[in-house]
Amino acid sequence: MDEHPPPDGAEALATLGPVTTAKRTVQPYAFAVPAGVMRKAGRNCGATEIMSPWGDAVHESQALGQYSEG
Repeated sequence: MDEHPPPDGAEALATLGPVTTAKRTVQPYAFAVPAGVMRKAGRNCGATEIMSPWGDAVHESQALGQYSEG
């Protein structure tokens, strides 16, 4: 788990199993990089781990090549 949450969080998790703390770094990355995308009623929504340099957001029109800044 991330080394920054309060100690009582680590203690609570330790009741379920072994706990190891680690720093958040770019490489090696000690944590999962969750990401998800949902399409509902013609609209795309997504989420990712914001601390990951690989997690980024784009507007759907950018992905489809329809975006212009002008």
